[in-house]
Amino acid sequence: MIFITGASGGVGSLVLEYAVAQNLSVRAGSRDPTKSAVKSKVKAVEWMKFDYNDPSSFAACLHGVDKMFLYNGPNADKIVSEAKHAGVKLIVFMSTSLVTSETASNIGAAHAAVEKVIQESGIDFVFLRGCEYMKNEMRLIPMVKAGHVFTIYPKSRGLYVHERDVAEVGIAALTRSDLIGTAPILTGWRYRTEEIVELISQRIGKKIPVTEISEEIAVEGMKKHGVSEEIYREIFEMKRRWVTEEVLRKSDDVEKILGRPPRTFADWLDEKISFFQ
Repeated sequence: MIFITGASGGVGSLVLEYAVAQNLSVRAGSRDPTKSAVKSKVKAVEWMKFDYNDPSSFAACLHGVDKMFLYNGPNADKIVSEAKHAGVKLIVFMSTSLVTSETASNIGAAHAAVEKVIQESGIDFVFLRGCEYMKNEMRLIPMVKAGHVFTIYPKSRGLYVHERDVAEVGIAALTRSDLIGTAPILTGWRYRTEEIVELISQRIGKKIPVTEISEEIAVEGMKKHGVSEEIYREIFEMKRRWVTEEVLRKSDDVEKILGRPPRTFADWLDEKISFFQ
């Protein structure tokens, strides 16, 4: 039995989809399992209440489970402890490539701490160290629909990965013994924000201008969405550096594991362009 945390999320829902397609025995976790079950594209799956902020929800979810797909969140140490108690044999952890960054990163440090807890537990593991997800650019939807994109550092060149590639690697990690004990770096391709907007413009047949805004203006938007100062300052620093530097190392791990090149942003738009129209 595989337990998938965050099974209604952007990557977790795809892991669930692929697992069911492969006839794997799965259980899905969500803070609101009834709502998630209704919204899910995958039917005939056992959904259970799993809330990172409620450790009392962990034991029932992990009963009879031998493998777990784990997102980071509060009480990760308690989740790992409960997993060990339940006899879980493998944890596939959604980490981040920022744990390998040469510069200090609060996001990277938080994930590295969970990696350490999992390693010290003695449970077999695979750490999926992803870069920036293409789905993060869904943030552009309201601006594209309004006809103008405002953003900090439009020439910032991020290293993106398609969430379907991450999910497929996740399934490989859950089913292939040769990946146990590894920490693949999951990257796709580098794109500047202005290049992404141009790709969207071409698809919708309408030129969308891009205007650079200051960090001070961007802060107001971040605060409205509940982003902490610690996080948005780190995001600003990364975006600033990505204008001139390639901070994160591009990896060929996706291609090695899946046997094909990573999906492109054009592939991502094949699925998502209707949201921008």
